[in-house]
Amino acid sequence: MNWDEKTEDHASAHHTYEHRGYRENKRFHKMFVKGAEWQRDQLRTDEAVELAAEAIWSTDPAPALESFDGPDTWDGQEPEMKNDYRKAARTVISVLLGEEP
Repeated sequence: MNWDEKTEDHASAHHTYEHRGYRENKRFHKMFVKGAEWQRDQLRTDEAVELAAEAIWSTDPAPALESFDGPDTWDGQEPEMKNDYRKAARTVISVLLGEEP
């Protein structure tokens, strides 16, 4: 089941109530689905990818072991290396969203 299906199921099960009319339930359901879609879209932004890439880099001991004299901050890393981590971050995000990496 992909995230869109999970969202639909959750919204139907938890965001519809008998005391509300059809139109109001439909509105709340749509807001929930749109909100979930917005959250998933935020994971695909350049900012989210950058944060994820930096987090992956910070847990990887290899760059630190390669050069003790090199920069030990994300901002000081070579662009090629940062691009490799961004690619890894995009792959992780795709997998979390249930998409092909």
